[in-house]
Amino acid sequence: MVQRTPPVIWQYLSGHREMGEKLARHIERCLRLPAGWMDQAHEDPSAALDAPLLAAPSLTPRQQALLGYFDGLTEEQQEAVLRELSEKKQVNQAIVEHFLARQKAS
Repeated sequence: MVQRTPPVIWQYLSGHREMGEKLARHIERCLRLPAGWMDQAHEDPSAALDAPLLAAPSLTPRQQALLGYFDGLTEEQQEAVLRELSEKKQVNQAIVEHFLARQKAS
């Protein structure tokens, strides 16, 4: 998700607004393009856009949606989400280990 309104995207595409480095890298991340892809000329840019979206066919639609939301976050927000998920995983793991230990003791 590029997270820009259609009129703003049109301004970039039509040349009425200049696309900066930050936006170019953001779009590359959102579309899962290699870094610097937007800095190069391409004969058929639409062909490259299809491949990244199909790059992980083993992901469920729910996982793909999650990755799409994650890619739309800033790096700081992504780090915060990763920290929170890691903490939740540790808590869940501790609960499971505690339950298994109690089950084993009885």
